[in-house]
Amino acid sequence: MQLSAITTSAPPPAPKVEPAKVDPSKVESAKADPANVDLPGNDATGGAAALEPISISDKPSDRLDQLVGFFHRNPGWMKTGNVADQLRTAFDDVPKVGEFVRDLTEPADVGYGQAIRDQTQWQMKTGRQPNNTWWLRMNRQLVQDPLTAELAIRSGREDQLKTDGQKAWAKYIHESDKLYATMGLTPEQVAQAADAGKPVALSDAWKGVSLLDRAKVMLFDKPNVRKALWVAHRKTLEDGRPQAMKEAVHMHRVAPKEMSFSSSWASLIGYWSWLSPLVTGNQSKLAQKLILPQEETIDGADLSWTEKAFVKFADALDSKYERQVVKAAEAEDRAAAAAKSAGKG
Repeated sequence: MQLSAITTSAPPPAPKVEPAKVDPSKVESAKADPANVDLPGNDATGGAAALEPISISDKPSDRLDQLVGFFHRNPGWMKTGNVADQLRTAFDDVPKVGEFVRDLTEPADVGYGQAIRDQTQWQMKTGRQPNNTWWLRMNRQLVQDPLTAELAIRSGREDQLKTDGQKAWAKYIHESDKLYATMGLTPEQVAQAADAGKPVALSDAWKGVSLLDRAKVMLFDKPNVRKALWVAHRKTLEDGRPQAMKEAVHMHRVAPKEMSFSSSWASLIGYWSWLSPLVTGNQSKLAQKLILPQEETIDGADLSWTEKAFVKFADALDSKYERQVVKAAEAEDRAAAAAKSAGKG
């Protein structure tokens, strides 16, 4: 069963392959040779040019396309068959229950990128993208790091990756490739299907694969990929926070409660990532409905009791706002006062 596709208008460069109809059940398992990958940045003699981070759009819809394109080519896991679909369909006619079951269990065409995509859509829906400079800056890193790691790997320049976040996303991509290899797929074939608007499902490649290999995918490959994704997510947040301090100080002055909540959310996700939680289904969308503010800023907003409770809970777990953002703002104020005093003297 094929997964539904989301059209991507501005995906980053993907490996070029000869046009061919992909038969996932009868493909060769050989890995691609990165030296043969034709990507912008390789010089005319075949040598690898200096790696530059992928450019990320500040237009939210274009940025979402870039993110979705990455997870179509590197989903980390792929849908596993029709049985679960049939079970979900059996609940569809039960009022409220059917929708709830689908929200909890239905897989997405972006695989393990589902929670990140859902979170990005919440930011767009509430106006945090593009109107909140801190959210916009932090999200840019969460799109740029995986795309840059992908470019580095597919063009044979992984040794040029510099940040912990980029290197962690490279690990995620390698773990994803191992899963494809077990199923007899190469990265090029997965990318080709994604570029054609038909992201590959694991059920497409299931036939002809031994039970032992199926067990390896379910028991080892998929958990390893999921763990790698959460590590990469955490590393990128850790890299991004100090780089986004200017934006954090600005938002602290404009909407201090919102900035405090934003910092708390980033810290909470960092803690949560250590558990390597499942991201199947739309649990993140359910959480957004229940606990995440739907307003652009919580300053002056009339929050529901569940939103208020969550904001307080998250704030109680976060000390980085006071230690980092508030102190940075205070240091900026002291420097400005000193400059003003020196000018008068």
